[in-house]
Amino acid sequence: MGILDALANIVSGSGKQTIQIQFEEGEVERARVTASWNPGTLKSVGGDLVLTNRRLIFTPLDVRDVVEVLTWGLGKAGAPEAVTGLPSKIGGVVSQHVIAGSTSIVSGRDAALNRPPTVFIRSTDGAQVEIGILAERTSMNISPKNPPVREAFIAAVRAELG
Repeated sequence: MGILDALANIVSGSGKQTIQIQFEEGEVERARVTASWNPGTLKSVGGDLVLTNRRLIFTPLDVRDVVEVLTWGLGKAGAPEAVTGLPSKIGGVVSQHVIAGSTSIVSGRDAALNRPPTVFIRSTDGAQVEIGILAERTSMNISPKNPPVREAFIAAVRAELG
């Protein structure tokens, strides 16, 4: 794929879509919410939190085309190689996370200017992740629409995964 393809994809909305999930045999998506991994930090990644009949999956926005265009543009602008490599390094931290063997989900922190309301998810290995929940991609972190979406998602997870 070339730069023109990447630009055409961006115009078509590729940066607004999440990375496609590879479902296991018999796995079905039950619910999906707009989410952010590491909310309120410099490493915050936007995407969706997806509930299936078997697991929770965070799937980030697909930024491959954006990375390609930024890398090309920085190179054309004469930026040093250390700078032109930054988009691909940043894009490299964007990946799907399967929250394996999720044992519990609870409301996390309330919304603030720098993060949406969150949930804490604990897995069977004792690891805990915090994920921000938004009513929609364009919602402000402190929107009053976000907490009810968070609570509805928590209820769906508890009903599906126990």
